Amino acid sequence: MKNKIDIIVNRERYLRTLEMIDEVLEIKVKNITELIFQKYIELGGAANVAEYLNEQGYRVEGAKDKRRYNSVDVTAIIDDKENNIIDKRLLFLVLELKKQHSYSNWQNRLLKISDDYNKKFRA
Repeated sequence: MKNKIDIIVNRERYLRTLEMIDEVLEIKVKNITELIFQKYIELGGAANVAEYLNEQGYRVEGAKDKRRYNSVDVTAIIDDKENNIIDKRLLFLVLELKKQHSYSNWQNRLLKISDDYNKKFRA
C-alpha cells in the first residue's frame, strides 16, 4: 500500500495535469492546423481527430476534389515542419505526446509531460 505522501504527490501531479489540459483546450484556435493540434491532445490520436473533423464537416483537398480526412492526413499535418502554429503550448504538447511511445495510454503520456509543461509555460 502506498503511503500518504505518495498519494498526495500523485494527486497534486494529476491536478496539475488536468489544469494543463484545461488550459490548452481553452485556447482559441486560429486555423485548421491549431484545431488539429488541439483535438489531438483532447481526443488522443490521429484517427480520433480525423473522425472529429469529418463529423464537423471539414474536408481536405484530394487529387480531384475535396474528401474526408483520414489519420494519415492528420499525422502529415502534425509532422509538417512548416506548421503555422501560433500557440507554442499546442506545439509543445503534441510533439511531446508523440515522443512518449513507451507509455501505453494517453493519460500516462499526458501525466509524464505535465511537469515539463509547467516548468516551460508556468514558471
